[in-house]
Amino acid sequence: MYFRGFGTGIYTTNSPEACHYCAVKSYADIIVVEDKKQLDKILSIKDRLPVLKAIVQYHGKPEVEGVLSVRNRCNAERSEFLFTLLCWPCAALL
Repeated sequence: MYFRGFGTGIYTTNSPEACHYCAVKSYADIIVVEDKKQLDKILSIKDRLPVLKAIVQYHGKPEVEGVLSVRNRCNAERSEFLFTLLCWPCAALL
């Protein structure tokens, strides 16, 4: 997956506080998580991430309103969705 920006790695074993530190220091405005377990960590700190615009869950269907999914979109929707993200000025992927 490619988004115009830079990637910031977070280990799946990181605590929510470690995720918060990485997200704040990298000025993350988009966070991509693998699954519900990782999503729950980000949701627990979401209110403390001032520049966060979107959360994208890569595997599974997000059960939380406002969390975006790439996998569960048809090809046309996926293309439009990815184009929208590409137009954002900067993204940090976690």
